[in-house]
Amino acid sequence: LAQKLPQTALFREARVFIDGFESLSLKWTLVIRQLLVTCKGVDITFCMPARREADAWIFESETLALDAVLAQARDIGCGIETIRPGKTLRRPAALAHLERNLFAPGARPYAGDMRGLEIARAAGKEQEADAVAARMVRLHRENSCAWRDMAVIVPDLASDGPVFRRVFRNYNIPCFIDEKRPLSGHPLVRLVVHALRAAEANYPQKDMAALMKTGLAGVTLEEAHALENYMIAHGVRGNAFRRPFQRGSEEEAAAAEPLRLKLMGPLIQLEQSVKKDRRVLAQARAVLAYLEHTGAKEALEAVHARLELAGDAAALEASAQAEDTLRAVLEQAVALMGDVAAARGEFVRMLQSALRQEDTGIIPTGSDEALVGTWERTRLPALRALFVTGCADGAFPPLPEQSPLLGDPEKDALLKCGMKTGPDAGLLWAIAQLRVFKAVGAPDTLLHVSTAAEDRRGAALQDALLFKKLLAMFPEAKVSGSSLDTEEAGITNTRSAVSGLALRMGKGSPLNEEWRAAFRLLMADPNWKDRVERLAGAANRALPPPRLPSGKTLLPRRVSVSRLETYAACPFKYFVRYALAPVERERPEWTPLHAGAFAHEAMELFARRLMRSGKDVAALADAEIETAIGDVLRQVTERAVGSLPEGDAKPRYWAGRLGRTVRFCAWLLVEQLRASDFVLEDVELELPEGACIEAAGARVPLIGRIDRVDVLRCGGKTVLRLVDYKSSGRRLDYHEVYHGLSLQLPLYAHALLQNGAKRGEDVEIGGMMFFTLDVPVPESQARDEAGANAEIKRALRLKGKVHADMDILTSMDRTLLPGASAAHIPARRKRDGALVKSGDALDAAGMRLLIGRAAKMAARIVSALKEGVIAPRPVQIRNEKHCGLCEYRSVCRFDEAFPGARPRRVATMTKDEFFARLAGEEG
Repeated sequence: LAQKLPQTALFREARVFIDGFESLSLKWTLVIRQLLVTCKGVDITFCMPARREADAWIFESETLALDAVLAQARDIGCGIETIRPGKTLRRPAALAHLERNLFAPGARPYAGDMRGLEIARAAGKEQEADAVAARMVRLHRENSCAWRDMAVIVPDLASDGPVFRRVFRNYNIPCFIDEKRPLSGHPLVRLVVHALRAAEANYPQKDMAALMKTGLAGVTLEEAHALENYMIAHGVRGNAFRRPFQRGSEEEAAAAEPLRLKLMGPLIQLEQSVKKDRRVLAQARAVLAYLEHTGAKEALEAVHARLELAGDAAALEASAQAEDTLRAVLEQAVALMGDVAAARGEFVRMLQSALRQEDTGIIPTGSDEALVGTWERTRLPALRALFVTGCADGAFPPLPEQSPLLGDPEKDALLKCGMKTGPDAGLLWAIAQLRVFKAVGAPDTLLHVSTAAEDRRGAALQDALLFKKLLAMFPEAKVSGSSLDTEEAGITNTRSAVSGLALRMGKGSPLNEEWRAAFRLLMADPNWKDRVERLAGAANRALPPPRLPSGKTLLPRRVSVSRLETYAACPFKYFVRYALAPVERERPEWTPLHAGAFAHEAMELFARRLMRSGKDVAALADAEIETAIGDVLRQVTERAVGSLPEGDAKPRYWAGRLGRTVRFCAWLLVEQLRASDFVLEDVELELPEGACIEAAGARVPLIGRIDRVDVLRCGGKTVLRLVDYKSSGRRLDYHEVYHGLSLQLPLYAHALLQNGAKRGEDVEIGGMMFFTLDVPVPESQARDEAGANAEIKRALRLKGKVHADMDILTSMDRTLLPGASAAHIPARRKRDGALVKSGDALDAAGMRLLIGRAAKMAARIVSALKEGVIAPRPVQIRNEKHCGLCEYRSVCRFDEAFPGARPRRVATMTKDEFFARLAGEEG
C-alpha cells in the first residue's frame, strides 16, 4: 500500500481521516508516512488525557502512536496542527466521576446522585441477558431512546451472541450482532469441499453425510436425514454408493434408492471430471458444473427468498458474500495456476486453505438497531445508553492476544538491538484498560454494568477486579438482581410474557398481580391460549411423576445386577432404559464398547485355554503360554474385524493396540496364579439356578455371570476368590455398597454362599476383586523396561476386599511376606508378620456384613421396582453428579430449580464408618 500510494491519483487531492489506532505497527507507520507525503491533508485522532493525570498510564499506547506519527511528520518536513476538542456534553454526575476516577489510584468514593449509573448482578447468563433486554425496552418506551442509541458489550460473541440474539428476539428488540462469520461454515462452501473430498476419496461416510445435509446437493434435508439413517444402519460407504441399494429390507432399500440416484448422479460426473483432467482450470470448471447439476443455485435462491421474507438481512448479506467469494477464489486459482496439474486431493486442499482465511463481514443493515459487540472489535458511536455485561474475572476486560513466539524478555533483548517487536504484556494491559475507558465515555445518559453469578454450565464466576472497584467507588449504589420478583420488568410483549411465565411457573414461584394479569390476558388470546395451557400443565409436572399409576410395576421376571445398580443410581434412568427401552441408532463402527468386549473375550478365551491344558499354570512353559496368547488374539481380532463394515481400518488398528494390553494382562493373570495356591476354577460362571432376591412378597431370580472364579480347597473348606474384569479402574468402595451402587461382587458372593449352604458345603469368600484390563502410563520416569513394568503391575494389582485371615491371604498371594506388600492383592504385612490394618481386609464377620448389606439393598430395590417408583433421584458423590454421564437427560429434564428436584447426595465412607452405620441400623 505504501509503495502504490504515490501512483494513485485518488489520494493526491484527497484529505484522509484516520481514527481508532490502539497501537501503531511499523507497517502502518510507513503507510502514514507515505500518506503525509502524497495527500493534500491527513487528520489523525488520538485519545489522550487532558493533562498529565494519575491515570495517564492507560493512554500509553496512544501516546507512543502519536510520538511515532509526529516523528515521521517532522522527518519529512510536514506541517503539524494540533486541535484539542472543546468541552464534552454534560453527562450525569455519576458518569463524570467514573470517567475521571476509574483508573486513578486512591479515587475517593462517590456520594452524590446515582442517576446514569446502574450496577446489576444476575444469577446466570440467560437472566443477565433478560434483565438487559427488559431495561432496554423500558428506555425505548419511557425515555424515547432509539434502539440505535443503545449498545451492549459482551466478553465473547461466540458464546454470548446467541444468548442475546434469542432474548432480543423474544423482546422484539432489533439488533445488529457485530461479528465476523467464517466462510468455511456456509452450506455452499461445505458442499463444494465435501463433494470434492468424497469424489477423490471414494465416498467416505463422513463426507457423504456432510454434503447431503447442506440442502444443496440435490436432496432435501428430510431426504438427507432418511438417507443418512440408511447409510449408517447398513454400513454404506465407498463403492456401495455406486451400486443400487439392496441392504436391509425391501421397503428400506426401495425408499433409499431414489435418493441415492439424485445424490450420486452429479457426484459421479464430478468424480469423472476431476480424475480425467487434473489441471486447475478443469477442476474449477468441474466444480461449477457440479453446482449446476445439483441445482445448488436454485436451492440457494430459495434460501435467500426465505431469509428476505423473514427480514434477516444480515444472514442474506452473509450468504450472498459467500457465493461471490467462492466464485472469486475459483477465478483467482484459475488465473494463477490454470494450466498447472494438481495432484490427487491437492485442489480441494488449496481451495480449503483459501476459503478458511475468508470471513463475511457484515455492516448494520437497519436504520434503528441496537448494537451488540465486543471490546476488541466494536467501535462504539456516541450513545445514550451502554450495557456492559459479563464483568467476571478473566473476561472483563479481555486481554489482547499476545504472540506466543516472543515473551517480554525476548522483546526487551531485541529492542536493545534496535529491533521493534510490538507491544509487551504491560502495554497490552494498558490497551485493555483504555478500551474500558473509551466505553465508559460513550454513553451520555446511562451506563449499565452487570455480571452473572455462574456461567451456562453452572460453574461459579468471580467478579472482575474492575467490577469490585466500581462497587467500592459507589458504595451507595443499589446492586439490582435478576430476581423473579422483578414485577413488570419482563412483561414487554407477548413473547417475553410467555418466557417470564415459563421461568416463574417452572421454578414454582408464586405469580404476583402483574404476572397473573399477563396470564389472564394470554389465556383470553385465542392465538396463545393453547400454548399457555400446555405451559401451565407442564409446570404442574415439571418433573416426571414419582411413581407409576396404581397397579403398574417395574418388576421384571428376572433381574441382573447391572439393572439393580442402574436403579440405585437413578430410578428414572432405569425406567427409561428398561421400561421405555429407546433404541439408540447403531453405527457399524469401532467404539469403546467394542474395545471392552474385545479385552473381556480375549481374557475369557485365554483362561479357558489354561483350564483345558489340564496342567497347573506353574507347570506350563512360557513358550506354551505365549502361543496360547497369540492364538487367542488372532481369533478375537478376526472376529472383531469381521463384525464391522469391510474397509474400515479402525478395528484392526485398535485390535493391535488392545492386543498389547491383553498380552500384558494375560501374563499378569499367569503371575497371579503362579504366586497363589488358589487354582483357576471357572470363567464366565453363571449364577446358580436358585439364586434370587426376596422382598415384599416377591421372589425374583437373579441372573449374571462371574468373569473368573479361583478356588482354594483345604481341610474340607472351599475358599472362593471372585474376579471381575473392568475396562477402567474400579474399587469396591464402602459407600457404593451401602447405597446399592456397587452390588455385583457382593451379590455374586451371596448367591454362591447360599448355594453352598444348600448343598451342605463349607464355603467361604476369600476375596472379591476387580481386575483392570488396561495398561496405564507409568507416572515415574523409569529408566528401563523392567522398572516401568514393575510400576504398571503395582497399578494393576487386584482391587477390592480380601479376607483378613493370614492363612487365606498367604495362600492367595505367596509374595505377602513380613515387612512387604503383596504383589497381586491389596494387603501388606508388618515386619513382625502381623497384617497392616487397612480398609480392604475384613474378618469373617465383616465379610458377611458387607455381603449382607448388598443383599439388603437389592431387596429394597426390588421392593421399589414392585411399587413402580420412578422419581428422578440421581446420585451425587462429592461434586460429581450422575446426570453428567446420563444419556437420558433430555428425557428426564431434571433441574434442581424445579421444586422437589434434588440429587441424592452420597457421602464417602471409611471402613469404620460403614460398620458403625450398619451397627446403628441393627440397634
